[in-house]
Amino acid sequence: MLGVNWNNWFTVASGYATTVGVGAGFLVWGWRKLMAEFKPNSGSSLKDALNRIEDKLDDINAHVHEVDSELKSHISYHKGKESR
Repeated sequence: MLGVNWNNWFTVASGYATTVGVGAGFLVWGWRKLMAEFKPNSGSSLKDALNRIEDKLDDINAHVHEVDSELKSHISYHKGKESR
């Protein structure tokens, strides 16, 4: 029968199936860990870090606009003094 040993074939096939199953399990586990980083969890996820950066950027942006307004007012004041 062409030298096919069904016992060896079954052993090889089950080994491949186990390898594929374990690989798929690791992929699912890794995907879940990765997706967990994009959900807020009270401080240590990437999403939390991004939220903190956005909040600080909003604060900096507000401060820049405040300083810009004060500077324009100051320049206008001095331009008015020069014309007198």
